[in-house]
This record gives sequence, C-alpha cells and structure tokens, in this order.
Amino acid sequence: MIQNFVLSETIFFEGGTEHMRGTGRCTPRSVRGCTEVRTYRCRGEQCRLYNVKPGFIRTEFFGKSFATNIAKDSPYTELYNQNMDFYMGQNGTQTGDPEKVARLYIQLAEMENPPLNMPMGSDSVDGIRQICADTVNLMDILRPLAQTTDY
Repeated sequence: MIQNFVLSETIFFEGGTEHMRGTGRCTPRSVRGCTEVRTYRCRGEQCRLYNVKPGFIRTEFFGKSFATNIAKDSPYTELYNQNMDFYMGQNGTQTGDPEKVARLYIQLAEMENPPLNMPMGSDSVDGIRQICADTVNLMDILRPLAQTTDY
C-alpha cells in the first residue's frame, strides 16, 4: 500500500524496502516512479516530494496491522503464509525507533537538498543493498544470453 501524508508543502511517499518476496516486487518501483514523475511536475513550485523506504519500526500495533485474510484455495496461499511468518517473526524485534523516524521526517522536510529516495533504518539499507547485489549477480548470469542480440 502506498501511503501519503502532507507536512506543509512536503509530501512523503512510503513504499517499503520490499521485504516481501514474489508478487509484491512492483510496489517500491511504482512508488519511486510516482515520486519521480510528481517531482518533475512540481519543478519550480513550492512542492517537495520524497520516496521514503522505512524498515521495520517497533510499534504496539505492528503485529495487528498485518492481520489479513487470504481467499480460500488461493494460488498464493504458500507465498502468503511465508510472508506472514516472516512479518510475524519481526514483531517485537524491529530495529526502527518511531521517535527517531519522526525526527528524520522533520529533518528531511527542513533540508536544503534532500535525497529523493531515503531509506530509514539499517534493515532498510541492508534490504536495498541485497536487492542490488541480487540484481548484479543476475545480470552477470544473463549477460551472455543478452549479448547474443548485439551486432
């Protein structure tokens, strides 16, 4: 889910670092694309946009917020169960401090030249680094096949 909230004329888009495996992979890319397009459209205006990638933040409602249902006989039941096991395993052990996260949002809004994409938390940075490493490894594997289309 993409969440938006406004602080003055600053808009934050929250799209996780993609802890889910499988079908959810499009969400962070969609959030980034949306942020980049809106940033382009707001050039020269009093509008600032950020693509924030929070890691897991320790809050009292964490476990409850992931309580969802899946349709009976869904083809995604196994993936859903794996993801829910992963999320529930994080409950109570999240590295993110909600007060520090709130301070960073304010700091970003006040920065002269803030980053367009901002991970929050070491788990977010580690997740992004792993996705990048996996992508580099995959490109190394696929390069021989991909270059068969070169002149």
